Order: sequence, then C-alpha cells, then structure tokens
Amino acid sequence: VNEAEGCAVFGSVEAARAPGQLHLSAHSSRHSLDLTAINVTHHIDHLAFGQPLAGHHRKLLAKETELRITPMDETLHPAYEAHTSIEHYLRVSPTTFSPASLTQLSSRRASPIVVHPFVASTHRHAKEATPAVLLTYDVSPIRVEIVQERMAFSQLILSACAIIGGVVSVVGILDGAVHSGGRALGQFHF
Repeated sequence: VNEAEGCAVFGSVEAARAPGQLHLSAHSSRHSLDLTAINVTHHIDHLAFGQPLAGHHRKLLAKETELRITPMDETLHPAYEAHTSIEHYLRVSPTTFSPASLTQLSSRRASPIVVHPFVASTHRHAKEATPAVLLTYDVSPIRVEIVQERMAFSQLILSACAIIGGVVSVVGILDGAVHSGGRALGQFHF
C-alpha cells in the first residue's frame, strides 16, 4: 500500500447529550471495493468534547484534569489484520472546574471552567463486513464539580495543632491502658 494513500478527516459534530456513535468507513456507489485492501489504521491528532478552551483557561486547570480532556491526542491505532474494525469506547464526564484563583474573585465576575474529560478504551474486531472506525460515546448524566480552595495560614496551623493533639491523646490512652493492664496482671500470682 502506498504510504501517501488515505484520508484526512477533520471537523466537528454537534450531538445531543445522549449515547451515540460516529461511524467512519469506505463506501462508493461508483466503485467496487476490495474489502481485503481496506486498512483502517488511523492516527488521532486531536479529539475533544465541548467547546475548545482558551489558553488562559487551560493554564488554570489541574494537571490531572488537563490530561483527561484529550487522552487520545497524538495516538496511533493500527489494524493488524484484514477485515479489522477498530472501535473506541469513550465515557465522557461533564466537569466544572473552579480554580483557587477564580474562587477568590466575586462569583459575578468569574464563572467556572466547563470541560468534558473522557476515558477511552479501544477494541479491534475482525469481521467480514466493510472495515470501519467507530467512536462510541456515552455522556455521564452526573456532572463532576471540582472547587479548588486555598487554605489560610491560620487554618493550616489550627489543623496541625489538632492532629498533634489527637496523636498525644491516643498515645496517652494507650499508655494508660498498658500501665493499668500491667498492674492488673501483676496482682495475679499463679
């Protein structure tokens, strides 16, 4: 197969917030296709859900959230055998993210960043039908809300004191229990 052959698919699709499937395959009403010659190996440059994020919003996201927005970017998916279809299962979780820098501002001036991270799994199946690339997606009905808050220094000191006080109390209780138990065992003579 000539390396220059192939298709470049790009664009956007508007879809309802319901499960769906995007099906990419070769069809022609004017030509007969040799199914054994169709190879659906593909490279995904970029795949995302929702509106594109502005650069300044992307910088505010937590690193874990940023990595989950586009997990399939720059990935290669080879079809190793003839008559192989490749299906990508995508589970989309709508998420609002309020970074600490936005939560400190008035809520009227700053709205949370809305992102659509997803988890992807890929499966290959060999079948006699026309090989295809399938993107099956499911949008979670539950919205995840991440609010990042900065703790004041006084709260940090108070929390540290509470932890230290708790440790000292537990050690005191254990010491008392061991001391009392030792005394009780010392009173019994066999």
